[in-house]
Amino acid sequence: MPAVKSFAVLDAVYKATLKIGREAPTTPFMHMTPVFRSFPQGHFVVDTHRHVFRRDHADRALVIPRKSSDDNRWTGNAQPSVPAGRGGLYCSVQGQATINEAAYYFQRQRHTRAVAAGNPTPAPVARTAVLTGKCVVRIRLLGHWLAADLSPRHNPGAIGFLGRIEKDPNVKAAFRSAGYASRTVVDLINDSDDCSVARGIGLALDETGHQALMVETARQSERSPIERGDNLIFFGALEEKIRNLSIDEAYIFPVVGEPERYPVSF
Repeated sequence: MPAVKSFAVLDAVYKATLKIGREAPTTPFMHMTPVFRSFPQGHFVVDTHRHVFRRDHADRALVIPRKSSDDNRWTGNAQPSVPAGRGGLYCSVQGQATINEAAYYFQRQRHTRAVAAGNPTPAPVARTAVLTGKCVVRIRLLGHWLAADLSPRHNPGAIGFLGRIEKDPNVKAAFRSAGYASRTVVDLINDSDDCSVARGIGLALDETGHQALMVETARQSERSPIERGDNLIFFGALEEKIRNLSIDEAYIFPVVGEPERYPVSF
C-alpha cells in the first residue's frame, strides 16, 4: 500500500501546486458517462426476492469512507500541511483500470500472507480471478463534470503542468533533502510505495476548487504496458455522499459461476 514517506516533500509539492492549481489541464465528462468502482462483496446486500441492489445500499457506495489505514494515493492525511476532513471516492474510467487495481492489491495481499508464513512469493493468478469476492458498481455522472487531468498519455498539458511543480525551488530543495534528486514528479506520482508527491498534488487540486482528478492508474496491465486505464477520484468531505452521481447496476463475481448482474431499484 502506498504511504507518505516524506511529509516535507508533500508539503513542498502541495504549496507549489496551490500556486498553479487553477491552471491544471482538464477533461470534460458528459451527462450519463459511466465510471466503475469496486469494493469487497460484504458491503453488497442483495434483495433476494427481487434480485436487485437496493437504492439505499447503492447510495452508501457513493460515500467517501473514513478509512482506518491512510493508504490512498491522492488524498488522505497531510497534517499539519492540510487540515483533516477531506478525502476522495476512487473510481475507474475504464474496466481495465478496475481490473489492474484489483489485481495489484490481490497479489499484494497474497505476498504479505506468504511472507508472514515464511513461504515464497506466490505466482500471479489469472486476471479473471482477481475480482472474486468483489462487487463492481457502474456509476453514472449526472450533468456535466470537469476533472483535472494528469494522465500524460492522452493530455499533453499534463507533462507541462507537472514540470512546473518540479521546477519550484522549494520542491527541488525538498527532493534533495529526501534523496529524490535523481527522480522526476512523473516518476514519483506512480511510485507504488511512496505517495508523498501524488498526495501533495491531489490535496492542492482539491483545495483550488477541482471537483475531481483523472490520472492514469499506477498499476501495470498483464497484456500491455500502455493498457493501464485511468482512475477518476471525486473530491469531497469524509463520510459524505458525492452529489450528482448515481449507481444503476452492480455486478458480483462468485467463486463458482458467471458474474451476476443486479440493477438498482428502490
